[in-house]
Amino acid sequence: MRLRSGLLIGIFGLIVVILGGWYFTIAVALLTYLALLEFFRMAEFTGIKPATKTTLVSCFIIIISTYLETIGFIDREISSSILPICSVGICTWLLLQPKPGTISDIAASIFGLLYLGFLPSYWIKLRA
Repeated sequence: MRLRSGLLIGIFGLIVVILGGWYFTIAVALLTYLALLEFFRMAEFTGIKPATKTTLVSCFIIIISTYLETIGFIDREISSSILPICSVGICTWLLLQPKPGTISDIAASIFGLLYLGFLPSYWIKLRA
């Protein structure tokens, strides 16, 4: 059973990589979404309360802007400025809550943004 599911996932991954374009971008966004949910679930288990929805949206914006950069729709400078803007947005969101977020909440959110949003965006650049 594990071998069969592993082969199916491998074949799906190979097809998505070969197709490229929006197919690959959506697959990366889906993997990022699932990885962020798992990471935030582990963080919440330890008592940390990251900005889950804000970080998910920010990661999606980073991935889409990276793809738009690779096809020449937006400039590299615009695409590169999205990460710091999203980081400030996440920090602002957490600090302006009725009960402000702790440094652990902010750190987990920013780590999720960088590790599970920004780094996978380079897969799109590598594929292009």
